[in-house]
Amino acid sequence: RYFRSVYVDPAGTIFAASYTGQLVVIPANGKAESIMLTDISHPKALDMFGDDILVVVGERSVVFMNTKTYEQQGALHFNAKITASGRINKHPYIFDEQGNTHEIVSVNKMESRRKPNAVKGIVTAFARSDNKGINTYGTSDGKINVEEKNGKVKELLGHRSRVTRLKANGNQLYSSSYDGKMHLW
Repeated sequence: RYFRSVYVDPAGTIFAASYTGQLVVIPANGKAESIMLTDISHPKALDMFGDDILVVVGERSVVFMNTKTYEQQGALHFNAKITASGRINKHPYIFDEQGNTHEIVSVNKMESRRKPNAVKGIVTAFARSDNKGINTYGTSDGKINVEEKNGKVKELLGHRSRVTRLKANGNQLYSSSYDGKMHLW
């Protein structure tokens, strides 16, 4: 199996999504179980929504799994390929190749809008510092846009290829890219 993402819940249960559409669940004190996901192709990211819903992000859809019963609770489908995901104020956010941002409000509802105008290019990575109110967007051309609480955007240059991951930690930002480099900003 080729695993693309792993999430460990507060109880110690491990959830791992494979590229082939399987979700492997390993309870902290139990036996591993493999669940074939439906309504999704090529899962690539996992995140939590609320206390007991696991969000599984695929190429063109998002499915919701109950972490207590391991049952699929629903799915949301997209017209464009998903390029990145993240969260703002406990809500999952999805970015697509057409420049849209989708806030997941519930397992049956999302609100869609254009990405901020100051962010140029396709968003391929996202991170938020909730305590600072700062959003960071990595793009397909290697640039990182930092949107401050007041709406002002700064551009960070340092990668020569697609930004693959961003992680905000206090005043620090970590980034990785297909150029093989990791930066601490």
